[in-house]
Amino acid sequence: MSKIFYITIIIILFTYQFSWSQCHPNDWIALNQLYEQTDGNNWISKTNWTIVGGETPPSNCNLSLLEGITLNDNNRVGGIELPENNLVGTIPPEIGQLQELDEMQLTDNNLSGTLPAAIGQLQNLATLELDNNNLSGGLPPEIGTLLSLEVLSLSNNNFSGTIPTEYSNLNALSDLFLDNNQLSGCFDEGLSALCNQFYYYDTVNIDAGNNFDATWTNFCNLSEGQCSNCAETIQLSSISNTNQTYRADNMIVSTETINANITYAAGNLVVLDIGFNVSTAFDFGIFISSCN
Repeated sequence: MSKIFYITIIIILFTYQFSWSQCHPNDWIALNQLYEQTDGNNWISKTNWTIVGGETPPSNCNLSLLEGITLNDNNRVGGIELPENNLVGTIPPEIGQLQELDEMQLTDNNLSGTLPAAIGQLQNLATLELDNNNLSGGLPPEIGTLLSLEVLSLSNNNFSGTIPTEYSNLNALSDLFLDNNQLSGCFDEGLSALCNQFYYYDTVNIDAGNNFDATWTNFCNLSEGQCSNCAETIQLSSISNTNQTYRADNMIVSTETINANITYAAGNLVVLDIGFNVSTAFDFGIFISSCN
């Protein structure tokens, strides 16, 4: 055989070996921190995760050998599947460096703390499943930038607050599971864009076990529980006998109460008209009622 043939074979073998002996440094850092921040030494299954130990990637860094990790055609981390594996701790912000991640499945572990805003950097993410953990804090609005997201499963955690309006941008979302958290409040009007995207059984998986102002079904069908931008009612108790202007967040307690309502546009000033009499001039109290 010719010398050119042998040289070609050597080049092919070298290229093949190089492609499988190196790993992307960002992927290595992200998995290193995931292992460190979730007590990797005590995981149930951790085959070959020593590859992400130490301070730098080893010369023969092949992340495809890590249990629960799959690589895509670009030799980048495309999937993380570590359910029921005794992950204890927090999801590190470095997770955002897995820029070609398509799926992350960490259900039924003991993850705690907040879901980092860096999750919004995972623009290829299609499936995010973190149900049955102890995650808390608000739902990150950054998730609303994940336009490839199809499945978002965060059930049975301790998330609080309401659903960020940014989630109305999730045009590809077909499954949303938020049940059994500590979510509450109204639904932003923009979220109605999601009403026709979910499978019928998903509706109870949004509001069940939470404390929203209405069920997701009634929000979608009847606009119940929808956040309103209408002017709120302020009840004034004891009103000045001269024209005075006060900001609504200035609370001046009064000893008298009268039946008088005025309309207050949020962010504006409250103007007290001439003709209202009080025992102590200029003293009044403000109560802003809920706006339905």
